[in-house]
Amino acid sequence: THCISSAASDVYKRQIIMSWFKLPAVSTFKFFPVYFLWALLQQLILCYFLAEKVFYAKTQNKFLSSFFAATVFSLFHLPSMSLAIATFIAGFLWSYAWLIYKRIIPLALSHTLLALMFYYIISDRILYSARVFHWFWE
Repeated sequence: THCISSAASDVYKRQIIMSWFKLPAVSTFKFFPVYFLWALLQQLILCYFLAEKVFYAKTQNKFLSSFFAATVFSLFHLPSMSLAIATFIAGFLWSYAWLIYKRIIPLALSHTLLALMFYYIISDRILYSARVFHWFWE
């Protein structure tokens, strides 16, 4: 009976995990071209405008500039706390990379891939309306 209850427990754990995550379909990437343009615009605002022109111009500190830009970027992704935290981390890394390398296309590509995977792998129950600007998707 111990083996049966252990096996049932393992099945239950897998069901919980699978209710949080869903496997991406090939159609996940049908939005890639459109989202790439949206990500490019966001990266220009985040990296070029906020991190470089606003915060780095004032602080002359890459870490602080990236931190402040990421904070602003994450606030636009509320009320989803999971999305706000994820976008703060990504926004910080993207801003810092921009201030060092000044390459926007790789940042927009990574933004696109991460966002599409985030939207389609993580359950809506976890994300809580992750899509910013719902009108963009309709």
